[in-house]
Amino acid sequence: SDFMLPGNDTNSTIIDIASRDAERVKIAATVTFLSGIFQLLLGLVRFGFVVTYLSEPLVRAYTTGAAIHVIVSQLKYSFGISPARYSGP
Repeated sequence: SDFMLPGNDTNSTIIDIASRDAERVKIAATVTFLSGIFQLLLGLVRFGFVVTYLSEPLVRAYTTGAAIHVIVSQLKYSFGISPARYSGP
């Protein structure tokens, strides 16, 4: 709604696409910059030691779960299948 401009006709609105896309780029750049700073800070305090406490089955299960999530989320784009949305475990 921040990028809707009133049109010339009654009850019509125009979306300012250039401003909307510029705001999207600003948000993406900010998130990227902040995540880089976060990674640098964790590297400076040597937070990587936590990895030694993670078991191999835990890492494999997490990787498998992430892969399945990506595959299911891409089904509707790849095959035109629209799975029902579900909330919960």
